[in-house]
Amino acid sequence: MNNLSPFFSESKTTGLCAGVRTAQRSLRCRDFELQFFDCLQAYGVDNYKSREKCKDYLEDFYECMDAQKAAARWRMMVWKRQKEYLLGKRSKEDYYPEGTLDGSYLGAKPVH
Repeated sequence: MNNLSPFFSESKTTGLCAGVRTAQRSLRCRDFELQFFDCLQAYGVDNYKSREKCKDYLEDFYECMDAQKAAARWRMMVWKRQKEYLLGKRSKEDYYPEGTLDGSYLGAKPVH
């Protein structure tokens, strides 16, 4: 990969693709990315201290971008609900918990 770096650094498309690898267009995750880069700026990029101090910021940023922990939590809830159904602890009617409309989109009153 080192022999390809001059090609990429001198390419005409680098200016066009400069913002592709950042999350600044994402309204949801841009603050997490900025916090991580602020931490790197404070502690340095290539040392052990920055990896240790900025680990939580990086994990928060990755979770915002990929939502792997949220997806794993959802899969675990589905698995547990299915297991309870198969063991007879849940009936078919109560397989899915009944939601409430208080404060949800469907139950909200229009604001005029």
